[in-house]
Amino acid sequence: MFMGLRKMANLPVESLTEGGLWWFTDLTLADPYYILPIITSCTMLATIELGTDGAKLSAQNMQAVKYVLRIMPFALFPFTMNFPAAVLCYWVSTNLFSLAQVGFLRLPAMRDYFTIERMVTHKPESLPNAPKKGIAGFKESWKNMSISREIEDRHRYDQMRFRKAGLGPLVRITMTTRSHHVQASQVK
Repeated sequence: MFMGLRKMANLPVESLTEGGLWWFTDLTLADPYYILPIITSCTMLATIELGTDGAKLSAQNMQAVKYVLRIMPFALFPFTMNFPAAVLCYWVSTNLFSLAQVGFLRLPAMRDYFTIERMVTHKPESLPNAPKKGIAGFKESWKNMSISREIEDRHRYDQMRFRKAGLGPLVRITMTTRSHHVQASQVK
């Protein structure tokens, strides 16, 4: 949709040159007052805030994602300020629809009607793997890191043995005798 509207504005399609509203009568040109890009950024931010609030991005690694999502509308502003008004009208209307949809589905009556389960929040202390504080937390982190390293070492060793088995001499395996090494030239 974005590419289609942008190409139509660049042609320009005759009806887009006179089909605008209020201050942006020509939809093939960028908004001269930057009102549409500002509205686009604000509605995008509102949609992101409402959407991520419902997702409960509370884990430590998800906080960074939340900050990136908050910065994105402002980072996009310098690019969107030169977009044709037709593209921004589409984008604003899509953002408003998404915002209404997110708000609509957050209503308890709508959640009940569509059988959307409520988010259950647990206290971190009551979880089976509750985070430990202080020295106990440090020891647990160190132990987990050691276990991870050991698993990686085992995986690396298995890969090395697999490669070695593919390049080394063939080993004949029988049920009654012990296996012994056989050179590839000896196999008929």
